[in-house]
Amino acid sequence: MDKKYVMAIDQGTTGTRVILFNRNGEIHSMAYREIQQIYPKPGWVEHKPLEYWDTTMECIKSLKKRQCFTSGNCGYRGNKSKRNNCIME
Repeated sequence: MDKKYVMAIDQGTTGTRVILFNRNGEIHSMAYREIQQIYPKPGWVEHKPLEYWDTTMECIKSLKKRQCFTSGNCGYRGNKSKRNNCIME
């Protein structure tokens, strides 16, 4: 069965965006959630790691709630981040 949409997940500095593209590469729908910015020192920014997961799931649930896609008609799901992340205790 051909999939109708491709899902992309963009983890940015200020938030998470989930975008559904149709077969023509056009944006079908999108959801965005901000993440908390923590500034421990000038020029530094930190985030709570679980907030990446939580905001991703919120975006996906939002798109499903609006009936933008189903698990059966959405193909490849990709994740994009423009920076290296490190989780430290």
